[in-house]
Amino acid sequence: MAVILLGAKAVEALSKRIGMPPVLAEVLYGVVIGPGVLNWVQPNETISLLGSLGVILLLFIAGLETRVSELRAVGQAAMLTAIGGVVVPFGFGVLVGWLFGLEPLPGLFLGTILTATSVSISAETLRAMGRLKTRAGTTVMSAAIVDDIMGVTTLIAPIGLRMLLRRSHAAPPSSELAAATAEEALNAAGLPALAEPVR
Repeated sequence: MAVILLGAKAVEALSKRIGMPPVLAEVLYGVVIGPGVLNWVQPNETISLLGSLGVILLLFIAGLETRVSELRAVGQAAMLTAIGGVVVPFGFGVLVGWLFGLEPLPGLFLGTILTATSVSISAETLRAMGRLKTRAGTTVMSAAIVDDIMGVTTLIAPIGLRMLLRRSHAAPPSSELAAATAEEALNAAGLPALAEPVR
């Protein structure tokens, strides 16, 4: 935990000196000390819990600094930005999947993955740059919120389609349905080996 906290504060101070958004430096720091590079820190329940609390507090602070009237004022621009942020990467992902010979459903999942955004990252970046309360910042925040809603909807559609195609019998109990949904998501994404432990 000391490696995470002290290192994060150090890279935050360094990023401010070189003009980089602190959140970007912290993400890169996490990649470096994580299993993918130095393997100093392994993901566990404690880190996941603290991370979830941090995101909740970050979004709460962003909410305190954002006015509903300002969000409404940029509604049209935010909606157009959100639609572009979903349609363009989704279409690009489907096209790339088709060019690489993927079946339609895995191609849809590839496009869905590319539509994912992060309101927390956007909020922290804008706040660190002092742009959260500007018109541009409000537009980005509004678009990110709408983008997340559209992204979740886009994710549900391929899962439901695959389950509808493969399961014609009566709906299973809720616990089995949750496991089946996770399995279908992994299978459709081309990860059948990871789907087995879900049951």
